[in-house]
Amino acid sequence: MNDNKAAIVGSLKATYSVHTQPGADPGGNTKDNQDAWCVQERLGGQEMVLFGVFDGHGQEGKVVSHTICQNLPKIMARMVGSKPAPSIESALSTAFPEANASLRKRPGLDADLSGSTGIVALLQQGRLVAANLGDSRCVLGKVDGHGAVTAVALSSDHTPMEAKEAERIIATGGRIASFMCGDEPLGPPRVWLREVNIPGLCMTRSFGDYVAASVGVIDQPQLMAATLKPEDKYVVLMSDGIFEFLDSQQVMEEVHAAAKAGQSPSEAAKRLVRLARKCWQEQEDDIIDDCTAMVIYLSTAHGGSGAGGSSTTAAALAARLENNLRIGSAPGSGSLTLGYKRAA
Repeated sequence: MNDNKAAIVGSLKATYSVHTQPGADPGGNTKDNQDAWCVQERLGGQEMVLFGVFDGHGQEGKVVSHTICQNLPKIMARMVGSKPAPSIESALSTAFPEANASLRKRPGLDADLSGSTGIVALLQQGRLVAANLGDSRCVLGKVDGHGAVTAVALSSDHTPMEAKEAERIIATGGRIASFMCGDEPLGPPRVWLREVNIPGLCMTRSFGDYVAASVGVIDQPQLMAATLKPEDKYVVLMSDGIFEFLDSQQVMEEVHAAAKAGQSPSEAAKRLVRLARKCWQEQEDDIIDDCTAMVIYLSTAHGGSGAGGSSTTAAALAARLENNLRIGSAPGSGSLTLGYKRAA
């Protein structure tokens, strides 16, 4: 997605864009991008926007991330459009497991050892609710009166390094251990079956991953919410390829620098991907993870202007409900359109 879109939610204007780039294998060859993203404006006919980033892993990781990317917005739209509608928190808590269950209905998909993270942010009037599975992130950027930006986490990484997450895995019959190189542990702790060295998953919550699910890897998202204030200027959703060597504060400072230089969310997202890939090349030589950054600038809406600055009435927005879901992956790797707008 190389352009910038804008959505109006009450008095807020959210201008957003996404940049994603596939990683490279140990030989330096470009991999198939397993990251996916989606944006659903006017979710369920309501004045809210759903943003999502999904990072697949395993042999079928791309299929898993893209299937969730297709199905989750539809499930959420049905829920928030129902009468009476559940709370956003309740809808998200129900939608994630339902989307996960939809994987079993996809013919030919073997998700025993494949899965995906999921980070979703739902923007309402004056409020942002984030739901997370795995180790993708949502970060809010606050700018103070001196022009300094501060990153505020709206998600928590679900890994075996988190004590409560590890306790659940062990209590369910799993095992936590790093890869072993001789007698020495190598890399981060992972989730294994108690008696068998599979699956070796680095996260404790995910979509798919049916083998890991048998030992406590769950599909229940963790929710965080923020009441938005005038100093809240940015939101970034990202796969872990972005923050493997950058912390969330560094990410937000890069976005803030782009905005201060008059650059758009599209340019800011590209800056993040370039910086992250540079770090990978410096730290890991040929190996680079898939990198996806969704950047949202928050501002005050004036006169109800919609995407591209044109006037958008409620009736016009409603008329666009069948054409406002944008779903994408890496440029050139086959964007998913599903009869909607082309996204990349």
